[in-house]
Amino acid sequence: MVLLLVLSTALAVLIPQPRPSDQARTGDRPDETPRTGKVEAEPEPKPRAAEQAEPRKGTPGVIEATVTTDGPLRRIQVQPGDRLVLEVRSRRAAQVELEGSGLVDTVGPYDPAVFDVLAGSRGERLLARELETGRKIALVVVR
Repeated sequence: MVLLLVLSTALAVLIPQPRPSDQARTGDRPDETPRTGKVEAEPEPKPRAAEQAEPRKGTPGVIEATVTTDGPLRRIQVQPGDRLVLEVRSRRAAQVELEGSGLVDTVGPYDPAVFDVLAGSRGERLLARELETGRKIALVVVR
């Protein structure tokens, strides 16, 4: 075992490292075409849903929403297939349920409840409410 370690270390020291100029030859880089040696340009990255100027049309995206237990009922609209990250904040400790998903999380002054769900089919509704008081916090509607 020690002999193998010594042998591999000696080979690593004795074998020369490739120079950057060695890789500049035509066809050595995977993004070069073998005949012309020209580097192909990478395609422009597509803008994310949040960066698009136009409203989305049928493309699922990520919807982030923050609500408080003290505020009025907030209505959140999502499309089928959207990922909803719902953050619930509160000044006091409580449990929050996202009815329709079976999820329950605790919330406190320094620890928000976070629900990460995928929107289902059109017409589906999820209701975020406090378990102890039954107070409605947010209504998520899949449109």
